[in-house]
Amino acid sequence: MTQTAQSLEHLLVSHVARFTDRKADWDAFADARVEGFRRAQHRFIGSGASGKADAAVIPAEHFTLSIMFVPPGPGTPLSLRQS
Repeated sequence: MTQTAQSLEHLLVSHVARFTDRKADWDAFADARVEGFRRAQHRFIGSGASGKADAAVIPAEHFTLSIMFVPPGPGTPLSLRQS
């Protein structure tokens, strides 16, 4: 493998995050295990306010990107419902 190919491989590994590689964090929120409030966070860039160390995230300063998974059903907090 050439040095350029190695550099490209390193960039791809360190700067690309795929949903299929993320693990759902069901303990990201204090009430996330309570029925009706269940939700999980999938972190991509930075660890956010959770402060949890996650080796799989792309490191960042002053920026976070995560996706929240909310199972369908009644009881989801109003702030999480789609309109």
